[in-house]
Amino acid sequence: MFELDKKFVKFKLLYEEKEYAIIITRRAAEQRSQDCCPAAFLSVKNKGKEENKIMPKTKLQEVVFNILMVFVMVYAMICYNIALNMGGMSNIVFLNAFHELVIMGPIAFILDFFLYGSLSKKLAFRIVTPGVDKPIMLILAISSITVCLMCPTMSFFATLLFKSTGKEFIAVWFQTTALNFPMAFFWQIFFAGPLVRAVFGMIFKEKEPQVMKEEAEYLEGGEAR
Repeated sequence: MFELDKKFVKFKLLYEEKEYAIIITRRAAEQRSQDCCPAAFLSVKNKGKEENKIMPKTKLQEVVFNILMVFVMVYAMICYNIALNMGGMSNIVFLNAFHELVIMGPIAFILDFFLYGSLSKKLAFRIVTPGVDKPIMLILAISSITVCLMCPTMSFFATLLFKSTGKEFIAVWFQTTALNFPMAFFWQIFFAGPLVRAVFGMIFKEKEPQVMKEEAEYLEGGEAR
């Protein structure tokens, strides 16, 4: 037993050293990029800052961001489910979706804002490291985990409120989740996420900090424009 403990401690130390070495290597590579080509380095750095601007930083911004995301995601998923039930899309689907939106929208907001929002970030931080990995990787990790949490839960409420399942509730819930997940995932990653972040960025525009202006002047040879 003592031998196993020693092996475990040794393995843990080696794993931590390997993680530390990876972080040091990344920082060293960034430093070399900055020394060799400051223009390219600042371009990548400023791009990361631009991506960070489109994420909420205050409680008000978080509320607005969640409202936008809930509307775009829930409305699209309701349209998708109504179309499945009707056997295809039609203009009436877009109108009928609003009847369910007034019920499913608040449910999704409460779940995302008070429960899954913080939980998805905690789980995402186990996969990516803020300040080390690219901001877009952090966004994708949070979005993917949010879908994994929200899709089964929202499918549960949709099955409970809008489907006559009888004794087959569990089976219908699983089926609804399986049908919803691919749509929810790809809609979030490729359409809803970028759209909401773009709209959010237009609502909460940030002024360029003075330090970025000085960096731009430095790259242009010190000529202020």
